[in-house]
Amino acid sequence: MLKFNGSLEKGFPLCQRTSIWWDLWGASATNKSRCLARPRVGERPGFSVMSKNIYLVGFMGTGKTSAGQLLAKELGTTFIDMDEEIERRERLSIPDIFKTKGEPYFRRRESALVAELSTRQGLVVSCGGGAFVDEKNIAAMTSSGVVFCLTSRPETILSRTRRYANRPLLNVDDPKSKIEELLKKRAPFYAQAHHTIDADRLTVAATVREIRQLLKNHG
Repeated sequence: MLKFNGSLEKGFPLCQRTSIWWDLWGASATNKSRCLARPRVGERPGFSVMSKNIYLVGFMGTGKTSAGQLLAKELGTTFIDMDEEIERRERLSIPDIFKTKGEPYFRRRESALVAELSTRQGLVVSCGGGAFVDEKNIAAMTSSGVVFCLTSRPETILSRTRRYANRPLLNVDDPKSKIEELLKKRAPFYAQAHHTIDADRLTVAATVREIRQLLKNHG
């Protein structure tokens, strides 16, 4: 898998990336060799990594990063974790950004990164849990790629996040109630994703298979 090095390279040459995606859509060997050939008459063109990104959104602890890493590896393209990228640029952890600069500052940096990534092509992006709550972010993502919202039950989210200290929104006395409150508040925004996948009982591999199947039928 290509690793992101801070400059947001596209990773593969156009023809090679196109060939990878012809494999995904099950194109014939002839079409694959032509690389940029148009779909046959009557054939769904599907989603093209040349002109779109794949965004994974949803609440923390739903498996976005793990699924995104595997998906990017299988597709031979670049994976970006937005929270990790913000931490790299700020040289601070997410909790320290919240503590020293406040959540509004973090959200501004998050929105700026969404705007930047939306100008790129062929990326698999794992978004922070609150990134898809801002209307400008939603517009940027839905217009520049295909958005998948991964969901899980509050109990599952709690079990996955309670051991991590880098979840500032859940550093409260009753994290389960906080999760339920935030899920309810964010539901109308998450509903604007192109596709929703209940990943509660899915393995990472099964989640990626579901994403790829939905991509195959996405026109």
